[in-house]
Amino acid sequence: MDALPVLVGPCLVTRIELGFALLTAAIETPVFWLCGYRRAFQCLCFAGVNLVTNLLLNEGLASQAGLGHYEQAVAIGEALVLAAEFALSRCFTQGSAGRLFLTVAATNLASFLAGIVLFW
Repeated sequence: MDALPVLVGPCLVTRIELGFALLTAAIETPVFWLCGYRRAFQCLCFAGVNLVTNLLLNEGLASQAGLGHYEQAVAIGEALVLAAEFALSRCFTQGSAGRLFLTVAATNLASFLAGIVLFW
């Protein structure tokens, strides 16, 4: 993959950013499914939410690069992603909010750990 821009909706993202977003969705959506959300519609919606939040996070972090406090920006960004994914997932799932929050937290933890294994 290269850094050539790709039009995604109204946004211009690089192929690398899009690749990372797809990789994240490919890691997190099966965890979502394993946690009991097995309807195809739920998994498809979760993957879509995941792609959007990942692209927004990476764009935000790219704009933060070189300004200092990068680790704090990552932590705040991940917390915002967790909150957004939880809130949006409530729109297409039923059941316990606590269970859904733990599921979304587990999906994000899985992709975070995969990122450490793959990139560090």
